[in-house]
Amino acid sequence: MTDTFRENGRLAAFLFCVLFLAGAFAWWMSLAPVPLPVDAPLDRFSACRAIEHIKKTALEAHPGGSAANEKVYAYFEDQLKLLGVEYDMERPIMRRGRQTVERNGAILARIPGTASTGAFAVDAHFDSTPYGPGAADDLSGCAAMLETIRALKAGAPLRNDIIFCFSDREESAGKGGPSVFTNHEWFESVRALLGLETRGNSGPALMFETGDENGFLIRQMAQSDARPRATSIMFEVYRRMPFGSDFSRYKRKGVPGLNVAYIDDFCYYHTKLDNPEHVSLASLQHHGQYTLGLARQLGNVSLEETKAPNATYFNVLGSWMVVYPLSWGGPMAVAAALFMVFVLAYGLARKRLSVWGMLAGPGVYLLSSLVAFLATAPLGYLTFVQFREHALYRNNSLSLSFVLIGLGIFVLMTQRLRNRIRPQNLLAGMLVLWALLLAGLQVMFPGGAYAALWPLFFSTIGLIILLLSSDAAGPTDRALSLAALCALPGVVLLAPSLVAFSYTLTALATPALLFLILLLLSLLLPQMMLIPLRRQKRIGLALLVLGGLLYGYAFLSNTPSPERPRQNALAYAVNFDSGEAWWLSSDLKIDAWTRLFFPADTRRASVADITGTEDKRTYLRAQAPAPPFGKTVLEKRSDGVADGHRKLTLFVSSPRAAQLIDLILQSPVEVFSAKVFGVELDGGSKDWQVSLDTMPAEGGEIELELAPNVPARFLVREVSFSLPAFTDFPPRPDWMMTETNRALDRHKSVGSNHTYSSATFEF
Repeated sequence: MTDTFRENGRLAAFLFCVLFLAGAFAWWMSLAPVPLPVDAPLDRFSACRAIEHIKKTALEAHPGGSAANEKVYAYFEDQLKLLGVEYDMERPIMRRGRQTVERNGAILARIPGTASTGAFAVDAHFDSTPYGPGAADDLSGCAAMLETIRALKAGAPLRNDIIFCFSDREESAGKGGPSVFTNHEWFESVRALLGLETRGNSGPALMFETGDENGFLIRQMAQSDARPRATSIMFEVYRRMPFGSDFSRYKRKGVPGLNVAYIDDFCYYHTKLDNPEHVSLASLQHHGQYTLGLARQLGNVSLEETKAPNATYFNVLGSWMVVYPLSWGGPMAVAAALFMVFVLAYGLARKRLSVWGMLAGPGVYLLSSLVAFLATAPLGYLTFVQFREHALYRNNSLSLSFVLIGLGIFVLMTQRLRNRIRPQNLLAGMLVLWALLLAGLQVMFPGGAYAALWPLFFSTIGLIILLLSSDAAGPTDRALSLAALCALPGVVLLAPSLVAFSYTLTALATPALLFLILLLLSLLLPQMMLIPLRRQKRIGLALLVLGGLLYGYAFLSNTPSPERPRQNALAYAVNFDSGEAWWLSSDLKIDAWTRLFFPADTRRASVADITGTEDKRTYLRAQAPAPPFGKTVLEKRSDGVADGHRKLTLFVSSPRAAQLIDLILQSPVEVFSAKVFGVELDGGSKDWQVSLDTMPAEGGEIELELAPNVPARFLVREVSFSLPAFTDFPPRPDWMMTETNRALDRHKSVGSNHTYSSATFEF
């Protein structure tokens, strides 16, 4: 290569273009697969066929226990009949905790194997939150199961049983469908399970959670046609987080399994925007690839032993996975660190490295990262203060703007290293930081240590190339080019994960993510010295300006619209004893719509008298019209005394089919025994109560054995997940929506679009 090729910056442009395109290609390969059309072969999964199930079920919010959810039950039952598959629908009433009785439900379907060694099961839930129709979360999983059943029936028979659990009540605090499935006779044969979830409406489906001893399933997944996107660092991080899903219940039962979700476009999650129009067909196709691919893979191998020691696993390019035992991680980390130390010792001994020179790279990296954080964090805070949850509508634009600003700062600050520090010193110093990162990951997140191990190993080879070709003038152009290629594995390996982190953690965490992004870029510090000084300054300034303009666009264009609705909170409460009714809101400020319910002088007050819970918050509280519904029905069916105890039978039902009903015994009377809807509960000497969660619409009986000669006075509180229909008050405009349960303050005792009522009864 000629000196002109270096001096005019063409060599640097070529090298960075190659690396950028490699990273972009790795990201593109990590995306969800192309959806297959309606006329795809019948034994293949087609997202365009599966989406039709979502269109027919995601018509409205359908939380567990609602009339809308009963329609979804009926739809899935009809589809399973049409598919000619064996199924069983169960709706048991069960006890949860000490004093809660709940109705759970699930529809189980099974395709028997020809010579089964066990069953592979798939679980997805069909209930939604009260705030949206749940098209992605999680009707997409149920649609994937229906289309998979159809494809399996069209293909060759499998050796093992395949079981599908259409689960109810995942979104509530109840036991849900897993409690039904795990008590069913079919569950005894389950040897592996796949959970399908979402936390957004697009993106590749990521396998983010497994049980322990996952080695067998990870290898089977890698060999299947699931086209997995999975890294063991997700396994390490997620198992330390306080989140859960239906999969958690199976994992606690010791069932080996894999949990999959697509999570981009978090702004749609649990809102009215989670509708069929916003579901990505590519993401739905990826759900289907996992379901059908794993069903065929695990349907034809022996499932007599499905546990093996935990594995380290990660995608290299697209679906190509590397899998090796987790136990190899420690020795490999030590070997990589010793390899680096040997190379550093060689460089120092030959005087081609210097200790002081090696400090320059880490110094400029840490300083650049800190300055980038200090520059972007206030922008993130400003965005949060202005938009709060609504900042998510511009998540990807905001993330990219912060990254561009961080890159611009890094490029500008590395100018100070030019003609002062030899390139090999810059790389050597950064490798020490990577070795420290490797040690930290190996101790705290051993499944994620690969993310530092392989970039360290290959870039150490790049350092060898620089050391062997260095003279007084520094490394040759050829050596710098080859060393840049040694950074290529790190770029290809980590670029897709860094993009995924940006929407997993959201843009508000991107300023902190810059420490990782710039750490990866720092492996190219030697090649940055090839950029002519004037051009480096222009590139840095251009990145800063571009990042600033993109931030301005994201900030200024985040205006309310039907595609970017603003959240607000409104609830209704009535006390049937006093005849008073109120509008309630947790909003700090009223807007154009809530002003119709709360006059300007409305004061904030406690709602403990309504909810029975003191949450140390105050709420807007204004007078409301009388309810268009009646109070809870609690009536006596029988009453008598036997063996010195009063035997009282009550009937309870809700005129508005409330999802939650609490019966609180206020009288100082001892309860010796209780049976609620046929479920036995504990008694108590004082403050006895029972919670009824999503009880049958037809109501049921409560049998109590009490101390005699004392009136039994009950306070009954009801909660339902909708507002009463008042013709005098217009609905929310299309650029507004109800506040969801993913709001930042998750400890409010009053939910938006909830109706609360209370009444007392004495017998």
